[in-house]
Amino acid sequence: DRDTMEADVFRNWQLHCDRRGVILLAPLAPDAAWTADQTDYINALVELFRSRYRIDPRRIVAHGMDQGGELAYDLVFRHRDVYAAGMTISAPLRQMPPEGESRYVPQFLLISQTGSPEADLVEQTQSLLQEMRLPTSSVSFEQELPGYPPEDAIETMVRWVESRDR
Repeated sequence: DRDTMEADVFRNWQLHCDRRGVILLAPLAPDAAWTADQTDYINALVELFRSRYRIDPRRIVAHGMDQGGELAYDLVFRHRDVYAAGMTISAPLRQMPPEGESRYVPQFLLISQTGSPEADLVEQTQSLLQEMRLPTSSVSFEQELPGYPPEDAIETMVRWVESRDR
């Protein structure tokens, strides 16, 4: 159930955000999933938050799971001046990314579920990004049912975001 999963994601991140002063901007997709033609909307939200809060630009990360991960790649590659990094879950890169300004080198954290059908594809994505000379790390988590990563993986994700610098 979409609402239940989104509520779980929010609840799991809330403790980390409160403890560390992290701002999580997590708009709901207008339909069942985000599409590439909605990047202007997301970018406008990011700019709104940047105008209202003091945000370290080195820690603006596009994050998504499955199809949302594909959108995160698109945001990072097309708007390298805004997004310092991408963090995807079960989201292999399905097409070659567009060239971006070379002065902005995005970093990536690729997350997969051990034994999932996407795990090998995520590993291939990591190799491709590294061949492109983009700093890329990966994390795999174990979980019986498909879904958002468990608490310990979220802790790893938060620490990774906190360690971003350009």
